[in-house]
Amino acid sequence: FLTSAVLLPTWQCQHISYNLTRDYTVKYDFPTFRAPSAIQNMVIYEPSNVIFVAVQNKVYTLNSELKILSTLITGPWGNPECEICGLCPGKGPVDFQNTDNQVLVTDPVEPWLYSCGSSQHGICFQHKIETQGDVVLLGETSCLYSPEQNKPTECPDCVASPLGTRVVVVDQASASYFYIASTINATIADTYSPKSVSIRRPKSTLNGFDKSFHSLTVLPEYQDTYPIHYVYSFKYQKFVYFLTVQREDPTSNSYHTRVVRLSTEEIEVRRYRELNLDCRIQSKRKRSLSTMPKDVIFNVLQAAHATNPGAKLAQAIGASETELVLFGAFAESQQDSKVPQRYSGVCAFPLHMINKMNLSGPVVDVSCKNKPTFIAMNGFKLDLLQGRMSDVLLTSIFVTAIGGLTVAHLGTSEGRVLQVSYSYSSLPYTMNIPQMFMLEVFRVNQTGPGCLHFLTCLSCLKAERFMQCGWCGDSCTRQGECKKQWNQESCPPKFIFLLYSLHFCFCYNWLYYIVELL
Repeated sequence: FLTSAVLLPTWQCQHISYNLTRDYTVKYDFPTFRAPSAIQNMVIYEPSNVIFVAVQNKVYTLNSELKILSTLITGPWGNPECEICGLCPGKGPVDFQNTDNQVLVTDPVEPWLYSCGSSQHGICFQHKIETQGDVVLLGETSCLYSPEQNKPTECPDCVASPLGTRVVVVDQASASYFYIASTINATIADTYSPKSVSIRRPKSTLNGFDKSFHSLTVLPEYQDTYPIHYVYSFKYQKFVYFLTVQREDPTSNSYHTRVVRLSTEEIEVRRYRELNLDCRIQSKRKRSLSTMPKDVIFNVLQAAHATNPGAKLAQAIGASETELVLFGAFAESQQDSKVPQRYSGVCAFPLHMINKMNLSGPVVDVSCKNKPTFIAMNGFKLDLLQGRMSDVLLTSIFVTAIGGLTVAHLGTSEGRVLQVSYSYSSLPYTMNIPQMFMLEVFRVNQTGPGCLHFLTCLSCLKAERFMQCGWCGDSCTRQGECKKQWNQESCPPKFIFLLYSLHFCFCYNWLYYIVELL
């Protein structure tokens, strides 16, 4: 550098915008399955590495490349192409009612797939998963229905509600038990009496469920005014959990999120517990600072995923890498409504903390210890995204631990996917996926779609190492995509010329000749 002349103007060095180092319009190619109508359910069967995808009147079996292996026709009821409809003895009427899939789950032990639809009062089918060489298909199917034991006032084989149902299948003493949670109203409850929460066991003859089962149901006077919407379900250790959105109490207009817990050590519901989940932003500085997010309570859960966290996040939230953590994508609702606004947050709840609260909650009447109980939790969790989703509605979430980091893939209402690394400093990357989201299934590597969106060497090398990005000549790629020298440690020097002259910058009485390292 040289001492500056007096006549040269003084100006500050220009800052390179963050957005100029990345191109969010880069298009990546993904294996894709395009469904003929909205996708209603999807489940992965890991032993055969296949995916079952349910749409109205059909269940597809896809391989890992999302190619169709087989198609099962599930409706309309009475359609000659619906082979499984004829497996239900004495079931009717033949009204050609469309079958919307409400339940699609696999058995935890046997190679079975269970499907339950909206037609015929929510009856279910058991499908045997068969492997023939490289082809996996749904083979022998049983209709879990007995006409002689079901009637409008009592129907043990009526499982699924057209308003939504969640099922977790649990293996107990060589038998499968269905832990079921259904959204109901007075009209549905009056016809074939589905229950809000129940535990049922399929008969060994595979023609229905045992007539005797335990259940809980919203009282008749509240069934239309106090709906319970079940969002997510999972099993962990000796409990089954359901995540709900519901009014804070039967007389309130405000909604909140709860976790429901059932014990797998009993087939009754005596140890049924509910606990509210509170996710929010709470600013630590004065509100006058416009850069700080406002205090927000994200009261309505949109999606959830229970999994093991990465080491860094586990330490930050008081959990371990080996325990399950419940990650929830929440939204702020409209006033006196469960309808979400475009303001979202993500909170993490370690399961051991949830279980501790369920065990330590105050119970005044000790006789209630073996009765359904709601425990109000006063504490809350802070948004891991720190208020960055102020104009985004998150609708799905999948979390995985990669190399000590906790990486989340977040779906939005606009059909986009955000990839976020939870290190409390990373910014989300938006994958460029078309907005036909309800009709398509995409396969995306958990390490991300690629590296081409990083425009400079420095931004490329600063990417998280799990993304496997490095500098290849004049672009950012993964090593297997590079036909030149690939470097993940340093950037080559490059002289920058502007208008056929050296680019220079005058700062603080010094003239700097710029040699930028990209």
